Amino acid sequence: MQVLFHTFGCKANQYDTERMRQESQARGVLITSDLGSADVCVVNTCTVTNAADAEAKRFVRRITRENPQTRIVVAGCSAVLRKREYVELDGVACVVPGHDPLQVAAAVVDAGEACGASRGGLVQLGMNPGLDESHLEPIGAGILDRREGATRGWLKIQDGCDRKCSFCATRL
Repeated sequence: MQVLFHTFGCKANQYDTERMRQESQARGVLITSDLGSADVCVVNTCTVTNAADAEAKRFVRRITRENPQTRIVVAGCSAVLRKREYVELDGVACVVPGHDPLQVAAAVVDAGEACGASRGGLVQLGMNPGLDESHLEPIGAGILDRREGATRGWLKIQDGCDRKCSFCATRL
């Protein structure tokens, strides 16, 4: 199975997409940059502005138009706030609210079966853990092996959302 990953948004989203990519590769998925050959496309969304939401939805519609057999997995910030809207879009096999790379990798590998349907599924996750220490990964668990197409790596020093960023719509 070949999977295309596409990222909208900030550096945190770029990091999360790279984690999703690596988790998926660890499960035997082949990564492609060609939409025409993709069996599954993971769209990591951003919702910081209405324009960002609209751009992500346009991209999902474009995938469906150009490659209708591609199953789409929607993840990221916009998937948290607008999950029902994404479920209703043609071609969307699964919506994974948030950025959990293990959940996304499972949805990719199952290509919709993890969502309980061939189209329009929704992975139900618990409440956003925020700063609850019981959800923290061990030190080093989030370190990336590499970063595709870049010479500099990421060093992530914080993870999670405490819903306090004044500019972000997910805090509402």
